[in-house]
Amino acid sequence: MKKTSLLGVKIFAILLIAASFNKLFGLQNVAYYKFMFQYLPDNFLALRLTMSILLRIMGIIIALGLLLNKEVFRKCFIAICVLTIFMSPFKHPFKVFYNIAIYSEYKQGINVLPEGSVTKALDYPLFPKEIKNYNLKYPRVPLVSMISYILLDLVFSLSAVLYFTRVKVKESFK
Repeated sequence: MKKTSLLGVKIFAILLIAASFNKLFGLQNVAYYKFMFQYLPDNFLALRLTMSILLRIMGIIIALGLLLNKEVFRKCFIAICVLTIFMSPFKHPFKVFYNIAIYSEYKQGINVLPEGSVTKALDYPLFPKEIKNYNLKYPRVPLVSMISYILLDLVFSLSAVLYFTRVKVKESFK
């Protein structure tokens, strides 16, 4: 008898594929990635970028395995979701959202770049290591953005863990 995927499995798999491809295409803009994580040393930045790419590829492979009802991929998906639940605050550091907020206010003409910033034509600015006496016009934006990303990760991952550990779902993978 041929196994068919449950609707919930299909939905999670499609969401995982879509999110993974979305992130992979976003990671093509290495200059923007460097801008967001400019506070990291170059070797950590390269490691973080490499890990991010590998996780997206794993996400696509796991999602395809879920669509094929393979038990090993169900377990891998649960493991990655549990890891995400605990690591989400580290995945979305405040400094990234702060950098984006500074740049957004600058591009919209709301604010200036911090003193000591380095800019090049058609490139993202590099901020000084220590940004002193800089006031965002909308200081809550980075915090609200960070919390939103963390909550999105938590809701998706917790929902996935709860769904994929249900007896009916486990049995559909046997």
